[in-house]
Amino acid sequence: MANDARQLIEAMDEVWKSTLDAVADLTDDEWAAPSPCPGWTVKDVASHMIWGTLIQRGEEQPAVEVPDDLPHVRDDFGRYMEQAIVERADRSGDQVRAELASSATATIDRHRSLSDDELDVEQPGPLEMSVTLRKFLPIQILDQWMHEQDIRQALSRPGHLEGLAAEVTRDRFVHGWTRVIPTKVAVDGPTPVAVHITGPSARSFGFDLAEAGPPVGVPDQPAVTITLPFADFVSLAGGRDVPRTIEIGGDAELGEQIIAAATFTP
Repeated sequence: MANDARQLIEAMDEVWKSTLDAVADLTDDEWAAPSPCPGWTVKDVASHMIWGTLIQRGEEQPAVEVPDDLPHVRDDFGRYMEQAIVERADRSGDQVRAELASSATATIDRHRSLSDDELDVEQPGPLEMSVTLRKFLPIQILDQWMHEQDIRQALSRPGHLEGLAAEVTRDRFVHGWTRVIPTKVAVDGPTPVAVHITGPSARSFGFDLAEAGPPVGVPDQPAVTITLPFADFVSLAGGRDVPRTIEIGGDAELGEQIIAAATFTP
């Protein structure tokens, strides 16, 4: 499914439409509400999402000077990402929403017009990289869907926790868990782990702490079993604050080590 670029284009369209619904008719105070992304308000997150529409078209956010005293900007990549927010600092939330709507429409129309061959042509990407749209779309779906959820959490407007975009995000994080966590948690030998994601977009999978690799089926006798809601799973993997609704079975100490190692995106 994640390799079907045509379906991914429609999933990307759903993310932007769902986000625009979530930010319809906001007050100035709601636009200024802090989001789960440190230092970013709802308006800032929407501004960042505009950058996503531009970069998918092979265009860049115009370079702007970023202040040196922003505590949430810790490195060059953070400074690079902050440009979209600084560029729109003086614009109202409604202006940002209008720009997101217009740019998202232009981006989806452009995507739909591309031939299958054109989907595999390299185009400019972030930080002067080049990438094909077919490979870039799953990455951007994760980024844009996660930021939609940041906005929804800030506004207490939950939604869009099911569908292809949510599943793409979930599955990329599942693969991240099984490939990254074993490199961070030291064990003496085979140590099977079972994970149960519950609620919307539920999925169960297994992996072994002794060997990084793709996810496997749920082991019959896991050393650790971790059960958590889908929203908490993606929040944890994405570095957001997570309510302690996580259940750990089996080796509790090892389970806590797994949870501590489970965040791998900025």
